[in-house]
Amino acid sequence: MRIISYIFIILLTPFLILTNYRILVFSQSFYNREFTSLGVYNLLDKNTVDNQSKILINYLCCSEKIDQNFFTERERSHLKDVKNLIKISQIYIAFLSAAILTCAVVLFIKSSKLLKSALFWGSLASVATVIMLALLSLVNFNFAFIKFHQILFNNDLWLLPESSNLIKLFPQKFFADFANLIAYLTAAEASIILIISKIWDMKFNKLPR
Repeated sequence: MRIISYIFIILLTPFLILTNYRILVFSQSFYNREFTSLGVYNLLDKNTVDNQSKILINYLCCSEKIDQNFFTERERSHLKDVKNLIKISQIYIAFLSAAILTCAVVLFIKSSKLLKSALFWGSLASVATVIMLALLSLVNFNFAFIKFHQILFNNDLWLLPESSNLIKLFPQKFFADFANLIAYLTAAEASIILIISKIWDMKFNKLPR
């Protein structure tokens, strides 16, 4: 049973991070807030920005169409890589969801004490992980940004001129804010799980034995 508990602890952090990533990558409201705060609407027409971002989110989610007049061939090729990466992340999320649920059910049936312990240590590990990643990002986000792309993409299509529409829509600060919000959401969710596990443990200990 302890092996199942360890698996749960290990999988919880990537599950929370990837789930929050999926939520934000398709969040039009997040995009709009960033376009406002980063001054994107000052670089491009607001209607154009809003329309192109909607088309892009739809493309990354479901559609096979993207505006060939707005994005260059190189930009479209990179976006195709991004779309493939999102598809892979969705597969991982499905796998992690099934694995975590299975582990939780088995632990609950066999030993609620082990489940409480897994929830506690898994959530604690999640908080510690995102804090560490956030600190590394604060030290040198540009380095982290470059390494992230070098690891996930097997080409240099992500290296685009500042004049490209894709860079105008999504400057590096957009991705810094994106990563920070994922960290905040993950830490918040993990903290809630941590609190629940402690409350559960306290109530369990108060029961007559």
